[in-house]
Amino acid sequence: LQFQRKLIRPSEHLHRDSLSPIQFQALGTLSQFGPQSMSELAAVLMISKQQLTPVVDKLDRMGLVIRTGDALDRRVIRLGLSPAGYDFLNNMKNDFVEMVERKLEPLDEESRRTLQEALHTVGSILEKLP
Repeated sequence: LQFQRKLIRPSEHLHRDSLSPIQFQALGTLSQFGPQSMSELAAVLMISKQQLTPVVDKLDRMGLVIRTGDALDRRVIRLGLSPAGYDFLNNMKNDFVEMVERKLEPLDEESRRTLQEALHTVGSILEKLP
């Protein structure tokens, strides 16, 4: 919790672009896994399709996602990132990296190295979890 307060605070970063955390998660999921049906995306996000509809509607209005029909089943709508969606995520990532770098500026080189090693260790441990 202290780590989040001191360093990351993703909510302050997301509010700038009027995205809720679930909208950002939806974009990240589409970026990571490619086009998804509404059911697939809802399952990954652990929400109902009914809860997902307004999330996708807003992302669509913002031009960040594209809805296309499924080639095999005309009843299914597939969602993918638009070029603007990819640009948006790249800009968010770059802004986030810059924000973290600014927050780490007061640390000396040894402290930065120690933090990097600790984060690497945490990442390695998290990869072992199911």
